[in-house]
Amino acid sequence: MAVNGKVLRDIIDYRYEITEEVLRLRVKRDDQLLTFDVEKEMDEDLGLAFELAVFDNIIECHNRCSFCFIHQMARGLRQSLYIMDDDYRLSFLQGNFVTLTNMKPADWKRIYQDRLSPLNVSVHSTNPKLREEMIKHPRAGQIMAELRRLAKHDIDVNVQVVFCPGFNDGAELDRTLRDLEKLVPHVRSVAIVPVGLSQFRKYLPQLTPVSKEQARQAIAQVRGWQQRFRDKFGDPIVRLGDEFYLIAEMPLPGNGHYGEYDQLGDGVGGAALIAHEFKRLERHLPARLAQPRRVTVVTGQAGERIMAPLVARLNQVENLEVRLRTLASPFWGPMITVTGLLTYQDLVDQLQGEDLGERVVISKVMLKDGSAVTLDGKTVPEIAAGLGVPVDAVENSAFGLFEGALGMAAPRARVAAYRYGNPYEPNSAVPLGALN
Repeated sequence: MAVNGKVLRDIIDYRYEITEEVLRLRVKRDDQLLTFDVEKEMDEDLGLAFELAVFDNIIECHNRCSFCFIHQMARGLRQSLYIMDDDYRLSFLQGNFVTLTNMKPADWKRIYQDRLSPLNVSVHSTNPKLREEMIKHPRAGQIMAELRRLAKHDIDVNVQVVFCPGFNDGAELDRTLRDLEKLVPHVRSVAIVPVGLSQFRKYLPQLTPVSKEQARQAIAQVRGWQQRFRDKFGDPIVRLGDEFYLIAEMPLPGNGHYGEYDQLGDGVGGAALIAHEFKRLERHLPARLAQPRRVTVVTGQAGERIMAPLVARLNQVENLEVRLRTLASPFWGPMITVTGLLTYQDLVDQLQGEDLGERVVISKVMLKDGSAVTLDGKTVPEIAAGLGVPVDAVENSAFGLFEGALGMAAPRARVAAYRYGNPYEPNSAVPLGALN
């Protein structure tokens, strides 16, 4: 209930309060209030785990963004998927994006005092009228003043721009990047990602998906800004989501383009990272397996180009047969192609009755963070039952592919930290190490 007399609002409070060597804990057990005095080493953790990262309710979104994916979801999914969070604390703790439209004076004060940096901010446009139109909130047009306010207090931000053709592309995108340039280095990165449109867009404003030609134009436009930023700051700063290159049918940038992979969880650089780390793992591939092994690796349509060469290399291992199965997403509709949005229904409807070998390998990016539950509320054992073969859910990485395909542990030499939490849902808990 409290640490040293302070009622905790979230894990941020918890981490600050438990740094002392002597603590007084107030605990409620059933209907009984208890007090415990604890002596420990400075900064030693108490070993407590929490169901939620925030204890005083998630700060909810007050916007009505025309491209919001939550408004495009079917009924009957997990209840937590419908939580429209706009919580600056989850932005700091878990990488969720916030718009800053619902901030109160106390929220700003806490960001400065507790040094909650970096934050992830959905900007979309720095044109006040256009941002108000896209987000549909009267305070949306204040974004540049709010970003300058954060910079003044040395709070860094990672920026997201959801690219909506006919709205914030072309000259408007140039304006946004020109404005954000003034705030570098406090603007650490800018991720531009294509709008995702499901088949459930009823009663929502008309939006169009990014076409092949529009993707190519965006790549060319952003390339000029990347060179400008690289010359000025030593880093491209602005990067496009992997989907742009897949839609454009153009080569993806290599590992060196992505620096510290600041926006990996937003779909920026994952393809390069998996390819790069798989190349490092190749020397650990055996020439042959002692026993024959046949597995099916599942990916979404957007992942086919990324996974195909890796699977081809795995198939050079004697006694190993890896089948890459690329799935569409009838559940969401033809414009949703990412692996992370594949559902139980998508898997079972398309794979049932096929020769899948002895195991099916899926990515954990299809599951609720920290659990074995799909978007439509089914579990990995239920997938296995529906397919009639065991199913292994592995990390969405080269390491996960290595381990799932070969059935053996991969050496763990990381290039970047993997944070692939579902972008449409607040995580249930947060690793305490995230605040260290």
